[in-house]
Amino acid sequence: MATAKPTAKPTAKPTAKPKKLVDYFCTNEGKMRRVIAELTKDGIKDPSEELKLALYDKLGGEIKNKNGDIVKMGSFYDFLKGQPRQEKDKDGKVKFLKDVKLVFRFDTEVEYIPEGKAIPTEVKLKQKYIKSKKKVTKK
Repeated sequence: MATAKPTAKPTAKPTAKPKKLVDYFCTNEGKMRRVIAELTKDGIKDPSEELKLALYDKLGGEIKNKNGDIVKMGSFYDFLKGQPRQEKDKDGKVKFLKDVKLVFRFDTEVEYIPEGKAIPTEVKLKQKYIKSKKKVTKK
């Protein structure tokens, strides 16, 4: 009896060392390769890190800040306008914008905290509780 081969492609593995763009880390190597391929196909030879980050965000790649906190999808790419978050300054130069919110998940609960604001004590306590719970279950 022949065994059936799986038809679905495996999902891309996170990179061993996340790619740093601006002050953020992109963890999915496969999505980063797709960003580079898309830019190359569009004829963009020397894209800025901000543009790469926005396109990576568009693909739904996981982005973390320097503290390892997860950044909410859509922080760098405006899905309503269908373009990276940007505006032109007085000189006509494109300035990339960001609307960064950090994501904290607790079972069925999700908290969004704007980057730069202090993390509320309640969120810190929940994080501490979940970490201690994981240590107990690993033993």
